[in-house]
Amino acid sequence: MCRLSTTGPCLPPGAAVGGFLPGCWWMASASRWCRIVAGAGQLSVRNPRLIARKIHDKAGRTITHWVRAEQQRHVLRDAALRPQAQPVSAAMEVHHSWVWHSANLGVDRALSAIDKVHRVEGLPRIQVRVEQLRGNGSYESYGSRHFVVRVGGNGEHPSFTAAHEIGHAIDHHIFGDGDANLEHCGSSSGHFRSLMRSIVHSDAVQGLIANSHHALRTNNHANASIASYLLDRRELFARAYSQWIAVRSGDRDMLGQMRSTRSAWASMGWHKQWEDHDFEPIAREMDSLFAARGWLHGRRA
Repeated sequence: MCRLSTTGPCLPPGAAVGGFLPGCWWMASASRWCRIVAGAGQLSVRNPRLIARKIHDKAGRTITHWVRAEQQRHVLRDAALRPQAQPVSAAMEVHHSWVWHSANLGVDRALSAIDKVHRVEGLPRIQVRVEQLRGNGSYESYGSRHFVVRVGGNGEHPSFTAAHEIGHAIDHHIFGDGDANLEHCGSSSGHFRSLMRSIVHSDAVQGLIANSHHALRTNNHANASIASYLLDRRELFARAYSQWIAVRSGDRDMLGQMRSTRSAWASMGWHKQWEDHDFEPIAREMDSLFAARGWLHGRRA
């Protein structure tokens, strides 16, 4: 048991079909992800059997690829057969408590807030259990097929905690390998360097790094352990994800719990969560991460 607590035939050589979005296709060339824009096709003057596909890469450059007209059907077929993005809540098997009713509502509220912000593709069935815990919550893996999010019924911030632990699950399954080893997460493998760079360069995390250095210099093992936990890349992603959900959903309850958590830790000299101005660059990177896969609801600045 592992635990974390609080290619289609019509594409050019070297390319493969990626995700599917209404109105466009995604493909991966040897060096970059590109979006094929629907409606950009035109017949070749030299060879009427070829159709132009104009694609936009992430830098905004337009590239034209020529594909066989009879093979266009295969692109549509292959894209239609891919699994569609779905609400995160659709993958969650929620087990409410008979005792902790406020925590039950908190979990439901967190899932509703997450579904307002983004969808996801490829998330396996995950149990969400509300129960008495010694901590606020945890994300656990039992082998390669059984995954559990636990939310403490007696915790002070059930909505924010639930979003945090679900963030671990998304990091593990969507951006990581999704196997039994929770070390194989996207945040710890460098899959989204731009986001993690924004997180590490933030004032809050720089403050945590300073705390860690001070604890090591003074042989304060307790504070060094706290700093090591807070600076773990998986924990950084989960905290950023939960704050992003609170901010982008606008859920008042989650925002209140986030601010309460931030204030409580800041009063002890630890910048566990980000101030609003410090977090905005991170939020934009998180927007880009999910928008690039067509999972973000609406357009974000």
